Amino acid sequence: MKTPVNTKKTLRDREISHKKIVTDWHRADIVAALRKTPEKWSLSRLSIHHGYIRTALGNCLRGPWPHGQRLIAEAIGVKPWEIWPSRYDGNGQPISGRKEVGGRRGNSTTPEKPGTPIEQPNNA
Repeated sequence: MKTPVNTKKTLRDREISHKKIVTDWHRADIVAALRKTPEKWSLSRLSIHHGYIRTALGNCLRGPWPHGQRLIAEAIGVKPWEIWPSRYDGNGQPISGRKEVGGRRGNSTTPEKPGTPIEQPNNA
């Protein structure tokens, strides 16, 4: 006699199956794709071709640099978000890793506590 197999999916199984797993290309795949182009690019040659030092575009393999990512993607013939989907939003815009945009730390013109007046410099 066969034991019945539980075919019901749990809620967690359903959630996992609906999640889209997004992975960036492996760095070796990026280098191989560059080598397969008619120009047989290397990251060094592509960097120098665009006026950068030879190690510049290699930085894209370690972290985000939207301009460099675009140069590599154009050389391969794809869009940057196809190579690095984790670095772009749904509209193809780079995801910023910066938490805070603005001036230097400690130079804030806003008061520390709400309701505290901001002192104006004396221009006398």
